[in-house]
Amino acid sequence: MRRRVRPPGFKPLVLEQHYQAGGFATTFRRRDFVFDASLHSTGVGERNGIHNLIPGFPEITDIEFVPHKHLYRAIFPDYDIRVPHRDPDGYAKILCGHFPQEREGIEKLFVALRGVRDDIVKYSQAGGKVDMAAFPQEYPRLFQVFSRPGENSKECYIQNPRLRALVSSL
Repeated sequence: MRRRVRPPGFKPLVLEQHYQAGGFATTFRRRDFVFDASLHSTGVGERNGIHNLIPGFPEITDIEFVPHKHLYRAIFPDYDIRVPHRDPDGYAKILCGHFPQEREGIEKLFVALRGVRDDIVKYSQAGGKVDMAAFPQEYPRLFQVFSRPGENSKECYIQNPRLRALVSSL
């Protein structure tokens, strides 16, 4: 692989609108809490074993992607939930552990979310070549989300308002 070398005397200019370098890839503190304003995680780093974090810069190959143990953390007065990364079943199990009376609703919600995820993946793979007349048949769960959004919301599956708030935090 050929590596580009910058011309002698080249002086890079970095422009940053935020008051601190990094923009949204920073943290800030309020009282005793530290908040992360950046992305929690990204799935664009590796696809089919090929690193492509920064399209257009194929020479950047020495990046190591380290998976997050937790995708997200939601802290509520009675709960401190750490959502496992790339483990929806683990997340559902955590929620069921805190809200056993809502097990059936949690399971139904996660089935619905998986269906929507599957349709989104299929839609993305179509590369913009989608027959909109066949959309309801080709992407039934995604179609349902847009045509009848209330039927796919957490309110249809979950009764407990605290659980609804936890699920909404992600």
